[in-house]
Amino acid sequence: MKDADIINLVPVKTTVKDYYSTAGRKLQQAHDLFHQDEFEQASYLYRDLLMQRVDYNEAGLGLSVCYYFMKQYDEAASIATSISRFSYNDHLSSFLDACERAAREVEKNKTSTSESKQLQKNEILQTNCNNA
Repeated sequence: MKDADIINLVPVKTTVKDYYSTAGRKLQQAHDLFHQDEFEQASYLYRDLLMQRVDYNEAGLGLSVCYYFMKQYDEAASIATSISRFSYNDHLSSFLDACERAAREVEKNKTSTSESKQLQKNEILQTNCNNA
């Protein structure tokens, strides 16, 4: 699943039936922020909605995808696994795979960076020993 496909998981317009309620308007505001790439701001609204109603799958999906784009892949996967698979069955598995791939890539880069730094330290020590 590519990032463009992941962005499309969050609807531009809320699909909840109670659109004109306070929660419905807040959900739409969160979607608007999300689609303006304001992922952190949108995540606050999604979290607030989920504190009111843990069964708000649309808010859960929005929060999960926000975490993904904020590079918090473990949190994204954790939230995604709590979403009702009935509502998003076709896409959740692919999204979870994308989260896992991204998390592995981050870990791989950390390891690579750590190894590079160790090599640089070793080279500096070797140079200092040779110069002494």
